[in-house]
Amino acid sequence: MSMRIISGTAAGRRLRAPKSQLVRPTLDKVKHAIFNSLGERGEQGKVLELFAGTGALGIEALSRGAEWCDFVDVLPASCRAIRENLRAAALKERARVIQGRVPGALSRFKEPYDLILADPPYHTVAHEDWLPSLAESDAIKDQTILVVGHWKKNLPAERWGRLRLLRRRQHGDSMFSVYTVEDM
Repeated sequence: MSMRIISGTAAGRRLRAPKSQLVRPTLDKVKHAIFNSLGERGEQGKVLELFAGTGALGIEALSRGAEWCDFVDVLPASCRAIRENLRAAALKERARVIQGRVPGALSRFKEPYDLILADPPYHTVAHEDWLPSLAESDAIKDQTILVVGHWKKNLPAERWGRLRLLRRRQHGDSMFSVYTVEDM
């Protein structure tokens, strides 16, 4: 499967994926729809990509102007691919790759993010396994935007603690839900 950076300073660069059945890269058309939906929110601030796989979403945000991105994935092959992709895109100085499980890795983050991108494996990771922990973590603040990729037949709830659904978009069998943090 061919993946590339769509826009920004590294536009057109190809991204590598690890050779693993466990990694399902976000399609370019879905990535394009996500960033169109976010507008300027996808081009600034501090970003966190969970279940990063190839790092395609976070690298896209960095290429478009985000200040920093932390990438989290449990697979060593994915972490290697993300590092290679960051190096090839000349973005490694503005990123950190963390090998760990979500939600366990969330305890490492003591400062909030402006944008959190998560596209977990559809059939092996349940929303209930990680979204409640994220909603209670220090990774979110009042203006944080969360984008969750999911299968069209498995919609995440409209509320997860302080996270409230703003909108959903469908692209074939793939969907993404956009959440914001609501004051309690």
